[in-house]
Amino acid sequence: MDWDDITEQLEQAVLSAFDDLAIAVRGRRLYALALVTEDGAMGVGIAANTEEAVQERFEAELQENADFSPQDEAWLRWSVGEWEHEGWRDDLFAAVNRRLTAEIVGGRIDNIDTHLARLVEVLTTALTRLREKREMESTILFVTLTDSDEAEVIENASAQRLNPPGLLDLFHARYA
Repeated sequence: MDWDDITEQLEQAVLSAFDDLAIAVRGRRLYALALVTEDGAMGVGIAANTEEAVQERFEAELQENADFSPQDEAWLRWSVGEWEHEGWRDDLFAAVNRRLTAEIVGGRIDNIDTHLARLVEVLTTALTRLREKREMESTILFVTLTDSDEAEVIENASAQRLNPPGLLDLFHARYA
């Protein structure tokens, strides 16, 4: 697999997706953006949420569930599957996802753990470039895996590399 080409394709997809997202959320406060994959490393996507969207969700949950707890709030705030902009502009990631899937399905991967680790590194690099090229001082960036026991480890490691100290502290306190 040509990881340099995958990295370049992903960086372009992330920048394009973010530019469209910035237009869509204009006037709202984007608090988090993540690149998402899964243990099988067959695809990637982007997810993002705004303070306004999460507050609206909290209010709706409180109306439906009197037992809505701080843990529930943390889950809704930080679980990318609950975000308003989950799977944002998946079309921009389709070419990369076809390549990743073809590698796995075609049996060209010797070690899935090594392949996944490389993909997570590429995703982290793409978010590094995003932070360098776009203004997003108050947005927490991280990489995550869906439905994985390794998600929190990956999130913390990527967040450590991608965020300045103040944002990183907020991220580390997400489930406290």
